Amino acid sequence: MGRRPGESDRGDLAEAPALTKTGVLVRVTGPDPKGIKADGRPFYSMEAGKTTLSASGFLCPCGAVAEGWAVVTSAMLFAPFMKLHEVTQEPLEELMANCTVEMLLESGAWTRCELATIVRCKEVTEAGTRLANWRAQSVRGIDVGCIALLRAPGVSAAPAPLVRVPDIPTSRELVRGEGVMVVCSPFGLVSPAVFQNSLTTGVISNVVRSFVAQEQSSLYLTDARCLPGSEGGAVFDASGHVIGMIAPSLQRMDQSNVELGAIIPWRVFAPALALDLLPDGPATATDGSDEGPGEHATRYADNGIFAQETACEGAHAVARESAGNELLAAGAPLPLRATAPHQKQFIPKLSSAEEAVKCAAASVVLIQVNTSWGSGIIVSEEGHIVSCAHLFRPFTQVNPQTKRLQMRHAKTRIRVSFRDHSRRVECSARLIFCSRGAVDVALLQLVGPTRDLCPPPVPLLPEGMPIPGPGQACVAMGHAIFDPSTQLQATVSAGVVSRIVPSPSQPREPAIVQTCASVFRGHSGGLLADSYGRFIGVLTSNARHSNGSIIPEINFVIPIHVLRPLLAAIPKDPSVQAMIFDTYDRPDPTLLSLWRLEAGASPPENEACEIQGYDSGECRDPDDFQAEMSFCSDLVTYRACMPRYQGSSVSRWSEHSVRTKDAWVEETFQKEWGIRKTAETNLTLQELGVDENGDEGSVVMRFYAEGEEDAWNFMNECAQAYRNFFCWANFPRCDEEDKSLMMCRSVCENYFKACGYAEEMWRCESSALLNGIGLEDPLLFKEGLELDVEGYDENGTQYFLRSFFPGQPFRANQFEEDEETPIVVCTPSLKNDALSIRARHGFHVFATLVVGLARALLDLR
Repeated sequence: MGRRPGESDRGDLAEAPALTKTGVLVRVTGPDPKGIKADGRPFYSMEAGKTTLSASGFLCPCGAVAEGWAVVTSAMLFAPFMKLHEVTQEPLEELMANCTVEMLLESGAWTRCELATIVRCKEVTEAGTRLANWRAQSVRGIDVGCIALLRAPGVSAAPAPLVRVPDIPTSRELVRGEGVMVVCSPFGLVSPAVFQNSLTTGVISNVVRSFVAQEQSSLYLTDARCLPGSEGGAVFDASGHVIGMIAPSLQRMDQSNVELGAIIPWRVFAPALALDLLPDGPATATDGSDEGPGEHATRYADNGIFAQETACEGAHAVARESAGNELLAAGAPLPLRATAPHQKQFIPKLSSAEEAVKCAAASVVLIQVNTSWGSGIIVSEEGHIVSCAHLFRPFTQVNPQTKRLQMRHAKTRIRVSFRDHSRRVECSARLIFCSRGAVDVALLQLVGPTRDLCPPPVPLLPEGMPIPGPGQACVAMGHAIFDPSTQLQATVSAGVVSRIVPSPSQPREPAIVQTCASVFRGHSGGLLADSYGRFIGVLTSNARHSNGSIIPEINFVIPIHVLRPLLAAIPKDPSVQAMIFDTYDRPDPTLLSLWRLEAGASPPENEACEIQGYDSGECRDPDDFQAEMSFCSDLVTYRACMPRYQGSSVSRWSEHSVRTKDAWVEETFQKEWGIRKTAETNLTLQELGVDENGDEGSVVMRFYAEGEEDAWNFMNECAQAYRNFFCWANFPRCDEEDKSLMMCRSVCENYFKACGYAEEMWRCESSALLNGIGLEDPLLFKEGLELDVEGYDENGTQYFLRSFFPGQPFRANQFEEDEETPIVVCTPSLKNDALSIRARHGFHVFATLVVGLARALLDLR
């Protein structure tokens, strides 16, 4: 008989060392006359030409002698102060002159340390590159996979309890959902008395396997809070054994951090602790001051990070399977010894999602539509999948007969990926239903020969049983954050139900579930499960800050009670299914207002400015909005679709105004433009002979205006075409019926031509019907083609033509009376990502023209 969630095979409480007393705060102080050593650091201390940085660390047994011990921390702390060879400028594994390293014990005494060695974990570096999707540059030879071992000269006996390590030569592999505890000192240098050896908990969110040995882990990901300065902190399991160290934050090419914390597994660096690092020389200590040097000069990012907040923790104790494959040999025996603790305490119960992961994770699949991706949930033996409608709406159109959404192009493939034991399987799927109403739900079914390998359906919450209430544990699972090419399994995070919002029409039934489990882009369509792994809802969207950034810990879920009619329709005949589908398509303004988080706002009376079936604003004349625009004002000179709603702090646009949307367009353009120019001017890539993806070759110069005055800021034709695309996509023109027109195909072609892409690399969509008139000719305007005013040639064939750069969108298919140049017509613009211009509703990959272009810009060479 299996254990109930919350029961542990080690008992409810386990004796272990006083974990927080094993942690230390490590600081390094070194010469910095130019004040550049702290570049990019969120906090530091600077005084009299010296800079001080800090990180976390822990005391660990080391060497073959029982009394041997060392401090383990992240080597990134020391990176700015690593010495370079005088001639070759190659980094050396020693600190520059006049650097001091100290550790602060729980007792409050600073003790002088020495850098004993740097442990380079290549597989960790490779795993980080795989997740961040680019090879981050090392700093003086130090990267995220480097660990520093310190020793204290003259201090023979450990000055505080050592972490407990396995007393057998094995290293247990952690599993997704397993509870962990982290002891670290975030922002420790700011106020050691406040931040030193803070304790936080979470679960293992995902496991990155080694390329060499797939059964072993190179890196763990966790939803535990990992703030700046946490790197080097010890990570413990429920029994109090150290199982890893917090790694520095993984960074993407645009310098944004990967949203989950990274843990370097114990087995990766444990062999280095067999080295003899016994202290030698006289004991050395500082003057005993509890404060670091130059405390008055301490600086940190003033972003409210120190405001008190309540942690979002699950309510169950850890539940761990004892399957034999959890213990994997780690190689030769390590001369490690479990050191007797100075003091013992009870470890608090850890939130765990293991049982839920075991029961339900296999049913959470990855869904890809062209370059977009999200998640889905297997709900039947026949391969039916429930997901979010907003993943598919950009690729759909209304069927004139059924009035329901269907895929616009028959060739658009929906790919579903899942695991069959250890191998990844990809299968096609067909879209059965995509809601146009307030409930953001879609129904698919697997098709093709690999359908027989379909995972088992997710266990459902029994009918009649209420969903978990506020404060009860829940688990979120979905293919979030990381590109599908990483081939990771579904990412897991644990939390509690925060609130259940009742249905406006049926107050006793839930309409929306709010949780505090961390949820990110890619989670759309994923599973919210209870601690037993039972299906209680579909993840759909996040709350947002006024600047547009998501709040991972505030997210919204479609409860299973709302979905039961759809699930019940699966085995029914098509006529019954049609009636059920109609109930989801039926407009429900009150429910829609709830999902839009509108505070007392009434829904619009009409659907002006409709894009893909959504009301996205109101049509306004240029005289009404030109004064509110700056970045796009010279391009948006037509009657255009502008934001309608004001004052919503969680809307797609801050205050949802023309001014702030225009500012967002500029900010996004500048960011993507800057990323590309940085790659084009990267000397390291040029010296290595690789492109921006690390492959052999070079970065093609497209956006950097070499040879121009102020070349970095000079907007060449390529950049101008890119800017045109951003503005026209986000401020579409209104037609005579105040419906938003589609983007012109020429805008896409102009971009690829202006940026010098070979035609085989163009990603412009094939022609489609425009307002029921006809097809756009797929070729650019050719000289000598004679057409009448309506676009017909001498044979009676009607053509829809476009002129090259800059290309004016949103015009009818006709010639101006006084011009011979044909005016472009609006048809789908960017292949795979066209037409999703509306406000971002969920947290799937941003399947808009913006990201479509960004991918073309960054991926094509």
